[in-house]
Amino acid sequence: MSAGASAVERLRFQVFLIWFGGLIATALAILAAPALRPGVFFHDQAADLFLVAAPSWIPTVACFGAIWFNSRAEQRAARGSPSTPREVPTNPARAARLITMLSVALLVWFEFAALYLSEFPAVEEALEIPQGRSIEERLAAVVKVATLLSPMSLAPVIWLTRGGAHDDSRPQKADAGAA
Repeated sequence: MSAGASAVERLRFQVFLIWFGGLIATALAILAAPALRPGVFFHDQAADLFLVAAPSWIPTVACFGAIWFNSRAEQRAARGSPSTPREVPTNPARAARLITMLSVALLVWFEFAALYLSEFPAVEEALEIPQGRSIEERLAAVVKVATLLSPMSLAPVIWLTRGGAHDDSRPQKADAGAA
């Protein structure tokens, strides 16, 4: 983040880092599962498990990608940053960080619980398919929880990418009554 970044850009980056951190924590938890629970999880399951868990994270991370990697952003960057960046209101900025941190923590906890706190018999102990849900079904349930929580957990993302937080580098519409 450059020194001339606006307060909105810094807040967007902080919220992005929280979501991206959740994605990385999920990937690491899935990759570590075979080592931490040998006989229950195997390395060849990691990609499939990540594909089940990824929908909790990828849409939000992609929202930020749409902000940073679009032609309008490139045009603004070519013109240079504004000399006096607009400040983000303190209470909404705090709420954006808090909602994001709580949402990400909740999703990481559910995914961690599905991987490490659920009882699965070791393969050599299971003579037939065990009762209860598989790990894939448990992670799919976490994605359902993420979908259910998305109106609340994505509110800061919407506010930062399309809603109330604007930086001064966007052209402002002229007041129709001022002409």
